[in-house]
Amino acid sequence: MLALVSCTKASSLHSVRVITFAVDSTGVNYVQPSNTVMYLNETKVLCFPDSIYGYNTNPTFAMDGLNDGDEIRIVSFVNEGEPLQLKTIRVYVDNKVVYNVSNVKNINDVVKIKAP
Repeated sequence: MLALVSCTKASSLHSVRVITFAVDSTGVNYVQPSNTVMYLNETKVLCFPDSIYGYNTNPTFAMDGLNDGDEIRIVSFVNEGEPLQLKTIRVYVDNKVVYNVSNVKNINDVVKIKAP
């Protein structure tokens, strides 16, 4: 009797979704996130033009085909004199939350893409 065993390797390509939103200092009113940028592998900026600040990240976006080991660096801040924003950012890899920060003023983090 011969038994054949098949092994399948987990895919190294991933779907990534990033959701960003912000509230004002009261924590109640939603505002458009500003001063937030994300880099893919430290080279590709994931952003859209903003007439006031130059470039800001599109708050919600999805990317397919990211590899194990790819990195998304998230930088978000409030400039002096600007209204306070408390931001929430979630990163999903293959529909599972791999990064979640809520109601923070400043962010400087790296999220490594890998199978959850």
